[in-house]
Amino acid sequence: QGVQRDGGFYLRSDAVRSGAVTIKPPEPVGLSNGALLIRYRAAQPPVNSILVPDNGPMAFRNEIFIRFDRTETEKEIRIPMPATPGLENIKELVLQFGSGRESAPVDLTISGFEFVPGK
Repeated sequence: QGVQRDGGFYLRSDAVRSGAVTIKPPEPVGLSNGALLIRYRAAQPPVNSILVPDNGPMAFRNEIFIRFDRTETEKEIRIPMPATPGLENIKELVLQFGSGRESAPVDLTISGFEFVPGK
């Protein structure tokens, strides 16, 4: 079950083998040379989380492996982003999770994404 709320979204399930959520910004964004910030709370963090920035067909897909901690209060993940053309003109971010073999509970609230350009 996924619900959008207050600019973020909430995912909850008692048993997930694999899942994905697509985040589409209002217009394409550049994520090159800076930091991507993800604010979240996780009573049951998803396992094997990968964030995939998508800007169309490419020879190599960028994948960012993420570890969400179990937390009752909001926490932030800061991901340094390299300066590379493959992170320009991003049309969507896809958060994939799960092992594909065994079911696990998920209870995750993403309250925000923010990109901070490098200096």
